Amino acid sequence: MARNTTLEYMNPRIRLAAILTALLAALAVLATPASARPADTSAAPEARDGYTFPVYVTNTDTITLRNVYIQFKHRDHTCSDKKDLDAGERKYYFTCKTWSDVWYHDYWFGSFDALGRHYQTKTNFYCDLGKNDAGKPVEVTINRQKMTVTPGSTGACTVSVDPV
Repeated sequence: MARNTTLEYMNPRIRLAAILTALLAALAVLATPASARPADTSAAPEARDGYTFPVYVTNTDTITLRNVYIQFKHRDHTCSDKKDLDAGERKYYFTCKTWSDVWYHDYWFGSFDALGRHYQTKTNFYCDLGKNDAGKPVEVTINRQKMTVTPGSTGACTVSVDPV
């Protein structure tokens, strides 16, 4: 007679042990840092390799902004640049890379000097890009009141800019 090994026919203690073993194995995978896990070759190429996008910054203020610093960060990948922007001026800043995963946000930071004061955004401001934004320019507008990040396809995100 063949032995039935499905959970419903197991001894309750053995069944509990089998369930706990499966749960512990799943938790071990989740607790392993992403960098230590084997590469997921089933994912779409852009999910594995990420995608790039250019960033342009426009000064929407009525005065020149000095040392306009814009930073983008996704996990361990950071891009940044610092330039002066005249009133109404738009400049290319950098081309960066991101991944469309749900575990990490796309963080943005901005700061500049104007009229003898230093201004900046909060440090934990995020505006996530999606895979539909791949290759499309991200437009950042900045002035003494706010900074807005507008990805190529997804909605805009705004954060206040404050003197420090």
